[in-house]
Amino acid sequence: METTTELSLSVLVTREEYCEAAAEYRRTAGKQQSAMLYIVGAVLVLLGIAGAFFGQFISLSFSAAFSLIVLGVFLVCYDGVFAPLFSSAAAAREYDENEDLRYATTYRFSADSVEVKNGRMEGTLPMSALSSWKETGNLFLLTFGRECQFAIPKRLLDPGQVETLRAWLPRR
Repeated sequence: METTTELSLSVLVTREEYCEAAAEYRRTAGKQQSAMLYIVGAVLVLLGIAGAFFGQFISLSFSAAFSLIVLGVFLVCYDGVFAPLFSSAAAAREYDENEDLRYATTYRFSADSVEVKNGRMEGTLPMSALSSWKETGNLFLLTFGRECQFAIPKRLLDPGQVETLRAWLPRR
């Protein structure tokens, strides 16, 4: 079996590709709180219904009960309806604000560094300087500090190269 010592890629990520992957990552990261939103929303809807029918007994006006119902329905629907819209908008804004994502870039990965060359920067970044990295179904998102963010599409890599790149990235 061959071992790869270097991985070279030439990348230009499209806005749609980046937005889809970043929104997917945001949604999967937010799944942990979605169960709590369902529970809180359901409780608020039940309290609102109880207030609408029995408000005089529990000192709750009809308008307050209606507000609880609306808020509860919003929280129940948030994960399926509103969160994808907010995630897509945030990903599009992030792509538009980050110049590094819009340049055609050549990357040369090795076990301890990545050599980057594009219209804005040229140099070698040590893997120890990697602030964070995320993996989605379609992309590797690498962040070096606050200014440098790179997206590596998996469509450019074969499965062995994906595993090699994953092994070179520092553990989370």
